[in-house]
Amino acid sequence: MKIERKSISSISDESFIENYYQLDTPIILTGVQSLSQELCTPEYIKNRFWKESQKKFGWYAAALPDENDDIKVPSIFRTLSESGQNKTSDAPMRLWVQPKGNKTPWHYDAGGCHGFNLQLEGRKHWFIVSPDTPLPQVPMMNINAVNIDFVPDQNKVTCYECITQPGEMIFLPRGWAHTVECLEEVNINLNWLLYPMQPNLDTVIGRRECEVIKLISLFVNTEGEGHELTNNYIKNISSSAAILRLGKELLNLPKTLYRTPKLIPAIKKYLGNSLNT
Repeated sequence: MKIERKSISSISDESFIENYYQLDTPIILTGVQSLSQELCTPEYIKNRFWKESQKKFGWYAAALPDENDDIKVPSIFRTLSESGQNKTSDAPMRLWVQPKGNKTPWHYDAGGCHGFNLQLEGRKHWFIVSPDTPLPQVPMMNINAVNIDFVPDQNKVTCYECITQPGEMIFLPRGWAHTVECLEEVNINLNWLLYPMQPNLDTVIGRRECEVIKLISLFVNTEGEGHELTNNYIKNISSSAAILRLGKELLNLPKTLYRTPKLIPAIKKYLGNSLNT
C-alpha cells in the first residue's frame, strides 16, 4: 500500500489532529523546513549534539530547542505537546546520523509513543505494519521475532512501503512496527516523540503494551517519573489479563529462540553503524 502524502502547508494542525493523529493513521508531510541546508551537515550535527551523556541506542537525545533556535520544531508537534493530552520526556528530540545500508531490525517504538520523523539529509526506505495486524514479538519486548530482511505479505498484514526524501516527515503512530534502510552515503534525521495520556486499547499491540506494563507493575514498584502515565495505561487492565499476557508472551519464546542467532548480530550491526558517519 502507498502511504498518503500531503504538503504541510496544505493541512492545518486541527485537520491533522482530527484525521490522522486521533485515528493513529500514518501520513507523510512534505515541505517541512526544520534546519537550513547550509547547516545540515555532519560537522554541524556533531558540534551540536555529540555529547556522550546524550547518547542512546543508536541516536542522540536532546531537549526541545526554543523558537529562536537554528532547529525549528514543527508547529504541529508543539501544538500537541502543549495540549495537555500528551506527555514528552525531558529529551523528546532524537537525532540520527547513519551511513548507507544501515538497517533497523523490525520493531515498534516502546511506551506507546507517536513519532514525527523528519528526513534532513539522504533518503530512507520504510516498511511499516499496522498494530491491528501485528508481526510476532520477542517476549516482553518491542522487537519483532522476524529476520532483518523480512518483507511483509501485504495479503496478510496492513503494510505501507515508502521512501522519505529531504523535507519529508513521516508521522508514525504508536504501535506501528517498522524497519528502515538508509539509501545514501549520509542520512540525517530528526525525530520528535509524544506519549499520549490515554492508551489505545482497540489495537492488538496497544492492548499488549498495557498488559505488559500491568504485568511488570505486579512485581516492580512503578512509582516515580511517568507514574501518572503508567497509571492511565493500566487502570483498565486486570491482574488476570496481565497473567494471561505472560502466557501469550511465553508462547512466542520458541520462535524467538529460533530467530535469536540472526537477531542479535543484526542489532549489534545496526548500533555499531549508527552515529559513525
